Amino acid sequence: MKEIIKKTGLDKDYIFNLSKVLMFRRFKPTSLAKLEDARAEYIDSLKGIGIRNTGMLLHQCKTPKGRTDIFQSASIPENELLNILSMADLMRLAGLKSTKSRLFMNAGIKSLKMLGRQKPEKFRNLLEEIINRTKVVKAVPTPKEMASDIAWAKLHPVIIQGL
Repeated sequence: MKEIIKKTGLDKDYIFNLSKVLMFRRFKPTSLAKLEDARAEYIDSLKGIGIRNTGMLLHQCKTPKGRTDIFQSASIPENELLNILSMADLMRLAGLKSTKSRLFMNAGIKSLKMLGRQKPEKFRNLLEEIINRTKVVKAVPTPKEMASDIAWAKLHPVIIQGL
């Protein structure tokens, strides 16, 4: 930390607090069993080849070849694997759980990269329309929550090529 302070010239408390924020917002893999829309047989199939959480899945499916290997060895249709991957990618955002990722997917968002490209107010209005029509979730995200989700999504690196 001393080296960072010396190189940046920033205050020690600022660097320390920034570090705490980033640690809180870091990616925490989720058990595949918590993915609401994924069929149980697909989750069991993934577990059968050693993939138990979203972190392992994202790591194994980084490339198109990796995805092909997974859907062939796990006997999962490619479109279903892509849906599971989309949900796993969206859930890299701190505090974003399966239900909210399903809402975003209903709005056509398949990755954090796509989420980061949205305009907060326009996207929130789209989500409100989807919620009123489908009742996927009970409450519309607040404007501040939407702006925060989009801002944090922009900071996440792309993991899955072509998603």
